[in-house]
Amino acid sequence: MNTNAFKQIGNNILKVLEERQWSQQFLADKLKISKQVMSKIISGNKATNVVEISKIANVLGVSVDTLVQVSEVAEIAPVYSFMGQISRESTKEKILKLEEVIGELILLERFSDA
Repeated sequence: MNTNAFKQIGNNILKVLEERQWSQQFLADKLKISKQVMSKIISGNKATNVVEISKIANVLGVSVDTLVQVSEVAEIAPVYSFMGQISRESTKEKILKLEEVIGELILLERFSDA
């Protein structure tokens, strides 16, 4: 699975959470993981395996298919709901660039800790 697929899975998880009005913390507690790990899964910054996806689907009460449904044409909405609706294309591009830079920093941190 590529990075975009993980982002789409995270987006699918977030959509179900919002539908149920559940928090990331609630889901993290049910899965017995930290909110930080849950946040990484939802943002697509943590690769998820079949076992993890199955556990998440079970807690959310949805099928695994619902969570792994990936659309190549669908735009993946970043988890920036605290910022409100972003309508300017230039702002969206800047946020995507920042997200890319942060991803690079995370990779550098992982390699430096190894």
